[in-house]
Amino acid sequence: MDELDRKILNTLEESSRTPFVEIGKNLGISEATVRNRVKALVKSGQIKKFTIVRAAKEKMMTIILVSTASKSTREIASKIRKLENLKNVYEVSGNFDIICIAEADSVVELNRAVDAIRKIRGVTKTVTNLILK
Repeated sequence: MDELDRKILNTLEESSRTPFVEIGKNLGISEATVRNRVKALVKSGQIKKFTIVRAAKEKMMTIILVSTASKSTREIASKIRKLENLKNVYEVSGNFDIICIAEADSVVELNRAVDAIRKIRGVTKTVTNLILK
């Protein structure tokens, strides 16, 4: 691999959609030279694959209020902390015993988290509030 190959790789790393004609023009070489060099870089293993990187999606968040059977709050909170998509778990006073903050990529994932909490022995009630803003 020489300096020209490195320049081609750098360009493709910045934007893999850059046309070979444009790369060639910027580097003062023909499109065919760029195409042949990229082909050789793939063959030699310098380029492993061509891929896309998706824009980060905004996560969905919910507040889950949990009521528990007496004397089991600490144990239940400990079990909830081990569940997927749970970011924060607080033991609190008031109408509910535990407040959870869950975060996921979809409502389906959030619903799975709520269902998992409901399956824990000693959970008597949950109330779920989707965070809008």
